[in-house]
Amino acid sequence: MNYEERDSLVIYTANKRFVLDASKDRLKDAPGFNQDSWPDMADTTWEKGIHDYYGTRPYVDPGR
Repeated sequence: MNYEERDSLVIYTANKRFVLDASKDRLKDAPGFNQDSWPDMADTTWEKGIHDYYGTRPYVDPGR
């Protein structure tokens, strides 16, 4: 099963935590950023790169 067929990120609101379905090796090589210099989350190029890396599809708000 690939990442497009399931949710990669699960939110547990009762425990106030997120669970990411990714291997340690995948996270080790993941794109990152400096905590003092966050990426522009509205930058579609940055968003596409993250989704391409994890094999996920971006969330699209149908109200837009």
